[in-house]
Amino acid sequence: MKTIFSLFFLLSLVGVASVQAQEAEAPTAATVPVEEWNGSVDEFGFIPELGHYAAYNEGYLNFRVWNNRIRLYFMDKDRRVIESPVDLATARLTIRGDRNQFIRMQPQGKYLGSPQFLRPPFLFRVNLVVRDGGESEEEPNSAFSFMFRQDRITPGEEPES
Repeated sequence: MKTIFSLFFLLSLVGVASVQAQEAEAPTAATVPVEEWNGSVDEFGFIPELGHYAAYNEGYLNFRVWNNRIRLYFMDKDRRVIESPVDLATARLTIRGDRNQFIRMQPQGKYLGSPQFLRPPFLFRVNLVVRDGGESEEEPNSAFSFMFRQDRITPGEEPES
């Protein structure tokens, strides 16, 4: 009886240790540096820190430039990428104080994206509207306004000589 109890106790300790090891292995942020990032969400739901973050609903949204195009990611409270809760967002970029560029972002996999090509430098004022109510003008929308600067070169960008 004492042997069975000892064996049961030993097996329960091994089980607890393996559960703790599995929990410790799950990262709490992206493990790939942005310079090596391939543009996709990792198996834990993370992407490298880049661009502008703003509180949105119970989590965040992330506005970034990747391959010279805007991407808008939606994240939970732990900054894991989630499916976009909306189908449309629009932005007005004010470049050098006098030129406006209007951007329309639609679903492209795990993010809202724009096909419009942007030229560096990525320094502009952003007026972003997340269309919570879709195309309807009666439904409320979420609006954000911020200065955006992204110095990092991402794939597809040509550094200025």
